[in-house]
This record gives sequence, C-alpha cells and structure tokens, in this order.
Amino acid sequence: MIVRERLSSEDLIQLPRFDAVGAVALGDRLIAVPLTVALPRTIEKAREDLIQALAALRAATTARLAELDRADPEAAAASDDDLDNAWTALFEWLTGFSKLPDGILQAEEARTLLAELYPEGLSFLQLPYELEWSESDGRLRRIADEPLGERIRALGGQPFLDALTAAHREYGKVLGLRRKGAGKGVVSQPAVHDALFTFTAALRVYALKVTAHVDVEEAETAALANALLKPLMSWRSGPSGG
Repeated sequence: MIVRERLSSEDLIQLPRFDAVGAVALGDRLIAVPLTVALPRTIEKAREDLIQALAALRAATTARLAELDRADPEAAAASDDDLDNAWTALFEWLTGFSKLPDGILQAEEARTLLAELYPEGLSFLQLPYELEWSESDGRLRRIADEPLGERIRALGGQPFLDALTAAHREYGKVLGLRRKGAGKGVVSQPAVHDALFTFTAALRVYALKVTAHVDVEEAETAALANALLKPLMSWRSGPSGG
C-alpha cells in the first residue's frame, strides 16, 4: 500500500528571508512587472490575492513604522543588548555542559537543547529588532509550551530563563509589542507579523501557480514564468531582504 502525503505550497516553494519592509519592496517589484499577455485565470487569481495581501501588509507596516518613530532609540538599543546578552548567556552555559566527555547525561542533554534552541547559533540576534523579537518569542513559546523549559531547569538553568523572560518582556515593551492575556507570559505578535504571514503565504501560492503553468513544450510559458518571477528569483536574502 502506497501512502501519499499531501504537499503544501510551503513544502514546494522556499522563499528568501525578509522582514515586512523587504516584503513590501519585493511585492511592489512583482506587481510592477509589465503584463504583455493575458494571464491564465489561475495565475490572475493568485496575483489578485497577492495584491490584496500586499496592500494589507503595507498598511500594517506603515502603522508600525509610525509607532517605532515614537520609540526611544537609545532605550531600544539598550533593550536589544540586554536580550542579546540573555540569549548569549544561555547559549554559552549550555555550550559549557556540551563540552563535557561523552557519556555524561548533562552533556548529551545540553547538545540536544542547543540543537533545538539554536539551530543556527546566535545569528538571529543580528536580525532587525522586530525579526529578532519574533525569533526570541518563538523560542520562549517553545520553552513555555514544551518540555524544553523543564529540561533546562533540570540542569539548573532557572536564572537564565528568568533573565530571558524579563529581557524579552522589556524588549517588547520598548518596541511597542503589546501583551494580550496572561497565560505563561507569552507576548502576542503585532498585526504586522500577521500581515507578513498572509503575504508570504500568498506569495508562495502565486509562485506555485506561475511555475505550474510552465509547459516544457511551449517556450512562451517558460518565458512568462521567468518574467513574472524575475524579481523573486533575483532577490538576495539579507536582514531586510534584497
């Protein structure tokens, strides 16, 4: 018996990393591609959805930038340093355990925790403020909702978790990322992140519809796909996108 798994657009289309500002810039370039022929209905519908998602993201980003303009830049920088130091402290503490000889349980546990919490090391601390907050928030959510927290505490890491929670809370406060509800002190993501998620999903579907239209026996379909997706294919990943 053959089991067929259903693949999502996220499985099939891998996008470069970008923040909301970079996503708006990329979206503008994609929409600005001149149309020389009528698009197939499936592509046109995906393009319309992309335009709507881009408009919502632009509005959320504009509002968010206005909030950031009112934030104290010195306070934001200081809070960013505090959060960086807290994540670095936990990383270096776990790294110390991980260097113990093989066969010691604490060493094996520390190596596993490092792989789960820091799959790319400390590189996420170099991201723009909001992306770093989002990465930090995701890791803290896992610590709160999964056994990760208990495993860290079992090694004696409660002081590191306390410092992380306090630094993350202050970072969100300075950046204007408001809390909603109580429940384990989880910080809610602002509207701009929801809009970015929706835009990213629409972009994946659009890219998928365009590439699915290509017929190897019809050169014009490949030419159309190359033209429509050229801004995406030439986009270079960076902290903010291109």
